[in-house]
Amino acid sequence: MADPMTTDTPSGRIRIAQRVLGIAACALAAMFVLALARRPISSVDLGYHLAYGEVFWQTGRIVDDDTFIAPPIAAEAFGPDAELPPGARFDEDGHYRFPNANWLTQVILAGLYRAGGFGALNAALLALVAAILAAQAAIVHRLKVPWVALGPIWLVLGWVGHERFLLRPELFAFACLTWQTALLCGRTTWPRVAAFAAIQVLAVNLHSYWLLGAGVALAFAADAALRAAWARWVRKARPLPAELRRRLVLLGVLAAAMVPAAAIHPAGPSNAVFPFRTLDYLRAHDIAGQSDLGAKAELHPWETVGEFAAPFAPAAWDLPSTWVLAALLIAAVPAAAGLLAHRRWAEAAVLAAMSLAALSMRRNMILPALLAAPLIALAVALTAAAWRRRSRSAHALVAEGLVVAALAAVLAAGGIVAVMTNRFYLGQRRPLHFGGGASRLVLPLGPAAFLDANLPAPAPAYADQTISSSVLFFADRVTGVPALTNTWATPPARMERLFQLGAGQLPLSTLDDWGLDAVVLQGRPINQALIRGLLADDGWALVHVETWFCVFARRTEANAAMIARHEITRGSFDAGAFITACRRADPVEPMALRAGAGLLQVLGWHEGAVDLWDACLADPYVAKHFQEAWLNRGVCLAVRAGNRLRAGDRGGLDDLRAAESSFQRALAIRPDYEPAQKNLLQVRRDIQTVVSALR
Repeated sequence: MADPMTTDTPSGRIRIAQRVLGIAACALAAMFVLALARRPISSVDLGYHLAYGEVFWQTGRIVDDDTFIAPPIAAEAFGPDAELPPGARFDEDGHYRFPNANWLTQVILAGLYRAGGFGALNAALLALVAAILAAQAAIVHRLKVPWVALGPIWLVLGWVGHERFLLRPELFAFACLTWQTALLCGRTTWPRVAAFAAIQVLAVNLHSYWLLGAGVALAFAADAALRAAWARWVRKARPLPAELRRRLVLLGVLAAAMVPAAAIHPAGPSNAVFPFRTLDYLRAHDIAGQSDLGAKAELHPWETVGEFAAPFAPAAWDLPSTWVLAALLIAAVPAAAGLLAHRRWAEAAVLAAMSLAALSMRRNMILPALLAAPLIALAVALTAAAWRRRSRSAHALVAEGLVVAALAAVLAAGGIVAVMTNRFYLGQRRPLHFGGGASRLVLPLGPAAFLDANLPAPAPAYADQTISSSVLFFADRVTGVPALTNTWATPPARMERLFQLGAGQLPLSTLDDWGLDAVVLQGRPINQALIRGLLADDGWALVHVETWFCVFARRTEANAAMIARHEITRGSFDAGAFITACRRADPVEPMALRAGAGLLQVLGWHEGAVDLWDACLADPYVAKHFQEAWLNRGVCLAVRAGNRLRAGDRGGLDDLRAAESSFQRALAIRPDYEPAQKNLLQVRRDIQTVVSALR
C-alpha cells in the first residue's frame, strides 16, 4: 500500500532498490543493536539489586533500611541535622529508612538470577533491548513514517544508547516509556489507553523514571485539548467532531489517572512526590550536569557518580556516542519547528522534553535515542510529503532516501563487525566484549570467590564505593559493607568518609573503629593512598590480586592461615603469572592487561607494571591508538630508572631513554596530550642531569 504521506511513488528498478536497501538497512541496524546488547553483565549496581531482591524472595520484605550496611546507620552518630538523601529519614526507633523506588525490578532480577544465573540476566538484557526496538518500530508504523526510516533510527539507538544498555531498573523504565509512547501514537482507543495505564503502574514500581511516562500522557492530552480549542474557537466547529471529542475524553481520563497511578506503590502517596524531591535535591546541591569537578572547591559525594556528569563534558568528546548525540540534538531543533508547523504539538513536546532531559546529565543521553529519533523521522516525512505536494516530483527525495538507506546499511554492517570483533569496545576503552556471562573486569567475582574460600567466618568487609554492591552479593561470606552504590542506602556523610579513607585523609584506624578485618579495593588512583597505606602497615597483608582488584586481610589469629597461604609481597610477586592470569580474565586481553598494569602502578610496584604495559602494548591496535598506555609505561620506566640509579645501577639511564621514547610515542598518537608533554620535558632534563653526573 502506498504511504499516505506521498502523492507519487517511485516505480521499477528504483522502487526495488528502495525496498532492498531499506530491508538491508533495517535488518543490519537491528542486528547491530542486538549485538551491542549481547554483552556481559557489567552494572556495578547489580549486586545490591540482587541482594535486596533475594531478601524479598526469602521473607517477602522490601528492603528500605540499612540492611547490609556495616557499621549500621545510627541516628545518634549522624545527629538530628544530618543531611539525608531525598525521602530518607530516621524512624521513631532511630532506624535509618529510605524510599526503595526500584523494589519490583529487584524482585525480577533476583528471580531471574535464582532461575538461571548470569545466563538468565543476559537473556533479560537482550529481551529489554529487543522490546525497545519493537516499540520504536510500532511508533514508526503508527505515525505512518516510511518504514525505511527504521534503519537510521535503530542505528542512532545503538550508537547513542549502548552506554545505557545496562541491566538496571532504568532499562526496564526505558522499555516501558518507549512502548507507552507507541500506544499514544496514531488513533487513540480504550484498549491502548488501558494498556498505557497498566504499563504506568508497572513503571511506577520499576524505577522513578515513571515520571517521563506521565509526561508523555500529559503531552498527548494537552495536544487533544489544544485541538479541541482550535476546532471550537478558530474553526467554529460546534459540536466537536466525534473522533476529536472521543480522543479528548480518552486522553483526559488517562492524564487524570497518572496521579493515582503514582501512588500504587508500597510507599503509597509519598512515591508520587519522590521524583520531584530527587530533582530538587540534585538542583539544590548542584550535582547534575557538571563538566569540571576539579574547578569546584567542595564536592557533594553524589557528584562522583559518573552518570551525573554533563553529557558534553570535555572528556566525553573522545567517545563516538557524544558526537552522534550532539548531531541528534542539533537535528531536533528544526525537527521540533517542523512538527509545530504541522500542528503535531504532542510529538513536538515529547521531542523537546527528551532532548532537554539529555542535556541535564549523561545518564539521560539514551532518551532522545529512544524517542527523538523516531519523531525527527516524522518531521522529515511530513516535510517531504509537503514538498511533494507542492512540486509533484519525487526524484530528489527518492535519491536522497536511497543514499541514506545505503549509508545506514554500510554503517550498521561496519558496526556489527566492530562489535563482534570487540574493536568497538577496545577503541572506547570499555571493559566489555561480545558475548554473555559477566565482566570480570567490572564485577569483582574473583575476589568474591577468594573471600568465600578463605574468610574464616562470615563477617562484614570494607569495599570501595564502586565495587561495594558486588562484593556484598557475590561474596557469600561478606555480610555487610560500609556503603553501597545505592546512594540512598547511606547518608552522604558515610559516602564522604569512604572517599576520605581512600584518599588517605582518614587514618587506617577507621577500619578498626568499624570492626572490619578484610578490605577489597579497585586499583584506581582514588584508592591509591589507602592501598599504599595498607601495604605499608604491618597489621595488614595483601592476599589476593586480580586484574585491577586487590584484597587485604588484617593480621589476626583468625586470618593467620589465609595470610600464611596467600600473602603477596613485592619480593614474592610473580609478574609473569599475573600477566597470564590477566589474559585469562577477559577475551579482550589488552583491556585486562591495562587493568592489571594500573593496579600495579597504584600498588607502587612500577617494575612489574612495566612488564604489564609491555604486554598490553604488544597488541598492534593498542600500540597505535592508546596514548595513555605509552604515557603510563613511560612513567613506570622513569620511576624504575630512579630506583636503579639510586642503587648505583647505571642501567637506569637506559630506562630514562626508554621512558623518553614512550612519551614520544604517546605524542605521536595525540600531539596535544599534555601529560605526555610535561613528562617528556621532565625526563629529558633527568637524562641531561644523569649524563652530566656520569661523565
